[in-house]
Amino acid sequence: MSAKWITTEKMAKLSPISVFHKAADGYVPPTSEVQAAHILFRRRFSLTDAANATVKISADDYYKLYINGAFVACGPAPSYPAYYAYNQIDVFPYLHAGENVIAVHTYYNGQINRVWVSGDNLHGLYLSLCQNGKEILASDESFLVSEHTAFSVEGTYGYKTGYLERYDSNAKECGFENIDFDDKSWQNAVVNPNIAHNLSVSAPMLVFEKIEPTKVEADGRSVKIDLGREICGYVKISAMGQKDSVVLFRQAEELNDDGTLRYHLRCNCDYEESWVLSGGFDTYQPFDYRGFRYLEFLLPEGCELFLDTLEVTARHNGYRELPFVSELEKREPKLGAIVRLCADTVKYGIQEVAVDCPTREKGQYLGDAGFIGMTYAALTGSAEPLKRSLCDFARSSFICPGLMAVSTSSFMQEIADYSMNFPAFVWAAYQTDKDIAFLREMYPTVLGVYRYFKCFENADGVLSDVTEKWNLVDWPANLRDNYDFPLTDPVTPGTHNVPTAYFIGMGKCINEIAKELGEVPPCDVAHNIDGFLSYFFDAEANLFKDRRESKHHSLHANVLPLLFDIGITPAVKENVLSMIREKKLVSVNYFAYYILLALERIGEYDLAHELLLSPDAWSNMLKEGATTCFEAWGKEKKKNCSLFHPWMSYAAIFAKSYFERKYRP
Repeated sequence: MSAKWITTEKMAKLSPISVFHKAADGYVPPTSEVQAAHILFRRRFSLTDAANATVKISADDYYKLYINGAFVACGPAPSYPAYYAYNQIDVFPYLHAGENVIAVHTYYNGQINRVWVSGDNLHGLYLSLCQNGKEILASDESFLVSEHTAFSVEGTYGYKTGYLERYDSNAKECGFENIDFDDKSWQNAVVNPNIAHNLSVSAPMLVFEKIEPTKVEADGRSVKIDLGREICGYVKISAMGQKDSVVLFRQAEELNDDGTLRYHLRCNCDYEESWVLSGGFDTYQPFDYRGFRYLEFLLPEGCELFLDTLEVTARHNGYRELPFVSELEKREPKLGAIVRLCADTVKYGIQEVAVDCPTREKGQYLGDAGFIGMTYAALTGSAEPLKRSLCDFARSSFICPGLMAVSTSSFMQEIADYSMNFPAFVWAAYQTDKDIAFLREMYPTVLGVYRYFKCFENADGVLSDVTEKWNLVDWPANLRDNYDFPLTDPVTPGTHNVPTAYFIGMGKCINEIAKELGEVPPCDVAHNIDGFLSYFFDAEANLFKDRRESKHHSLHANVLPLLFDIGITPAVKENVLSMIREKKLVSVNYFAYYILLALERIGEYDLAHELLLSPDAWSNMLKEGATTCFEAWGKEKKKNCSLFHPWMSYAAIFAKSYFERKYRP
């Protein structure tokens, strides 16, 4: 391939910024010299015919591809430079004999955040068009380039996740994707000498789905639109009004009590942007996707909004549901409603990666991605999203062999609990499709995680001073069942229950993986169990303590021993079950998954089913109007609660196992 990474002269002259480091190092990368850059490329070319044409395309950070005025695709998936993602696209339906135009809208975020590897001063487009296997067009200096001046920043949202932007329809670049657009004033692109990405990861293509509103309400100058459910996606609409007059555009997940849009979202996203009219027929489409249900346009005097041009498009990974979901909805409506909630959350939530949430973070957390991927596998029978996520996290080992909590981004965060669950997620993927090659590929990373945490093992076999990574246990802090250890970030030195319990569970899982691969089991879990019992078992209470010096017995400190079979006698088992019956899922948040998993492991299916149907858990989300899972059991249970949090969809995993036991024994 002769294609090169191309950019503007300005971006090519920037010095690259190193963004990768251990979180505990305290390194703060310098601020990128460019932020929120929308950079456009165009290239005219001729074909004798359009048969068998494919495009290999990538961008740093992101692209939207148009051919002959039609939108084709966007991407790529976030990725590390050594394993950079690209898309391979059949484009012959968009081409024709004669002159054609390729136009690409690229975007460089420039912030250190969870979304992309950005803030590094690196921007570029890579494109290779092949016909019958022969390259006929490649990104080089013959491409024309221009900044898109219609976009200007009005603020940020989330954790520097994205920008609120003002779109000015007066900008001369509006309509750049059209065949007859005048690009004579554009400059020639230049090669970016600083990009040496290894294009080695073929990324999945998103699926786009048209969504019809369920309600449109015009009241004076306000036009409000209800989609009937929350989605991830885009809005496109046209209007006419006086030159330089401004339309305010708002998006929301819910309504205020007075029926107005709550566009100041609970999860720290303010979704209000502005659109400047040109005096002619203007079309508006924000570049970045949002998570939303409601739309509102506040129109200036004399403005006409053409509702017949409204296009709302959901974007997602693609989703083909197994029949058990609809069967369960018919047989048991209450549980079926919970599964439908979870299924829609996963369907509309997974993007190029399994995002933590598609509003505030838009990034991929290891714990979240594991839950989301396992849920997707339960609902569809496919482990592909889970395996892609695990590959992403395995590739983060170049930063730390104990893995990062957020992968394929420039935000360096580490969470011990998530890393120690990596082997279990790998094993779950293998149990779905028995892909032995994938299991073998992940095994070195699995061993690397084990060896990393073994370095924190003291002479008694207990993990101590795991201060390089945050010890999560659960979040928010008020849902840790008063766990008696200071879980600061960075964490306080010392020993406490949960890390060693996870370490034992991880060791047992790794030994199973080794056996499956014909390898010698490498983990001496017996020594760790002895140490765990000597430090944390309270013989007087027949329960486990949060830490050696404490007398407090949290749910978290006792569920993991139940799950991993650490010192569980009949008396201990009954005491832990009594705790679960008393405290239920509402005393925890993230940790509810482990409670349900532990109950299934020991055959307490009735109690697991009771908790699934608890009026205070997923049923409460539905009661509060959820169409996607919340981040907590209710909107007020967490101060910055996201109302679109795919990891909470794991109820579907346990509903499926219930269905199979009852209806498909």
